[in-house]
Amino acid sequence: MSLSHLRCLNGYFYFRIRVPSDLLHHFGYPEIQKSLKTTNVSLAKSRGKVLASSAEYLFGQIRSGLLDDHQVVQLIEKVFPIRKTRLVKAERPKLLQEGIEAYVKEHVVLGKWTEKTKQEVESALSLALEILGNRPLNTIDRGVMVEYLSKLQRLPANLKKSGEYRDLSIATVLEKDIHRTMGQRTVNKYVGRVSSLFIWCIRQEYMQWNPAQGLTTPIEAKAEEERKAYTKDDLKKLIHSLGKVKKEAPERYFVPLISMYSGARLSEICQLYVNDIKQLEDIWYFDINDDADKRLKNRASRRVVPLHPELVRLGLLDHVEEMKAAGIPRLWMTLGSKRDGYGHDFSKWYQRFNRKHITKDPKKVFHSFRHTVADTLKQKGVPEGVIAEILGHANGSITTGRYGKRFRPGVLLEALKHLDYFKEGISV
Repeated sequence: MSLSHLRCLNGYFYFRIRVPSDLLHHFGYPEIQKSLKTTNVSLAKSRGKVLASSAEYLFGQIRSGLLDDHQVVQLIEKVFPIRKTRLVKAERPKLLQEGIEAYVKEHVVLGKWTEKTKQEVESALSLALEILGNRPLNTIDRGVMVEYLSKLQRLPANLKKSGEYRDLSIATVLEKDIHRTMGQRTVNKYVGRVSSLFIWCIRQEYMQWNPAQGLTTPIEAKAEEERKAYTKDDLKKLIHSLGKVKKEAPERYFVPLISMYSGARLSEICQLYVNDIKQLEDIWYFDINDDADKRLKNRASRRVVPLHPELVRLGLLDHVEEMKAAGIPRLWMTLGSKRDGYGHDFSKWYQRFNRKHITKDPKKVFHSFRHTVADTLKQKGVPEGVIAEILGHANGSITTGRYGKRFRPGVLLEALKHLDYFKEGISV
C-alpha cells in the first residue's frame, strides 16, 4: 500500500480516506479517520491496506442501490464503528485569497524568497486573483484555468507599468484593442507562479490536484538562441568605447571587462566588496559569494574565479588598492542596492551604452558576455566541467559534480587564458 491514506501524528499512524462526493449525503462528513494504533510504518501500511479495501467495499455496496437507508447506516457502523472512528467534519473551503495570503506569509517567514521574488509572486498571484475571482480553491478546475490562460494571453505587455492600463480592471482592459500582448515567456511565468501556489495548497489539503499543471507552452527557440554572443568586431567596438567612460565612473570601465574575461553575471560583479578580491599564492581571484547583503542565483554560483592577466594589466588591482586606501568597503562606491540588487542602475546605463556604441541587435546584451566566454572556451577545447565552474553552472556529471572536488585556481586560470580575444593586447 502507498502512503497516500496514511497520516502520522505524534509518532502514531492514522488511516484517512475521503468520502466520494456522490456518497457525502450518507455520511455527512467528507473524510473518515481511524487510528492504526502503531508507530511502525510497515504495520501501518498493512493495516491501512485492509481498511482501504473495507472502504472500497463499503462505497461499492452503497452505490449498488440494493440497500435502503437503514441498511446503509448499519453497514457504515459495521465497517467503521462511530465509537472507534473519527468522522472529520467539513471545514469551510479555503478561498483563493486566503490561500495566497497563507502561501506568501509562510515563504516570507521562512526566508525562502528575496524581496524581488516576493514582489514578483505577489504581482502574479494578484493578477490571478483578479482574473479568477475570490472563489473556493477546491472549485478551480481545468476549465477555469484554461479560461484564465486565455485571458492572460490577451492582456497587454507591461500591464502594470503602462499608464494606459494601470488603473483599469482586467475586464475593461480585455475589451480594448490591444496591439502588443504579453510574450509567451511572461505568460508561462505567470502560470508557473499560480501552479506553484496550487502545489503548496495540495500539501495543505486545500486542493486535491493541480489544475494548472501542463498549461505552460513550450518556447520553440533554443536556449542558445535567446541571447547571442558578442563577435570579435563587437568586442573591438566595446574596447574602443570604454576609454571614453573610464573617467566617468570606474565601474563603467571595469564591469564589462570583468565579465568579458570571467563570464561573471552582472549582479555578481556589481555587488563585489573590496575584500572579495583575494590572493592565493601568486594567483589573484574573485571570491564570488552571498555573504552579507549579496545574493547569488543558486548554490553553484558560489565559486572562485581567477583574475585574467588582462584585468591585472588594465589596472583592476590598482583600483582595489585605491578603495582600500580610502576605507571604502565596496568595489564600486556609486552603485546602490535596489529591488534587483546592486546591478539595477548599471544595467540601465549599459543598455544605452550597448545600443549606442556596440550593436543594435536586441539579442546582444550584457549577458552576451557569458555566452562569449562559454563559446570561446568551448571552441578552445576547455573541458565542460571547467567551463561550468568558471560560469557558476551546476555540473550535470554525477562523478565530478557529486564526488569530485572543485578545480584548483591554477587550473581555472589556465583555462581563462584561452580568452585571448586580442593577442596583441588591449589598448584602451
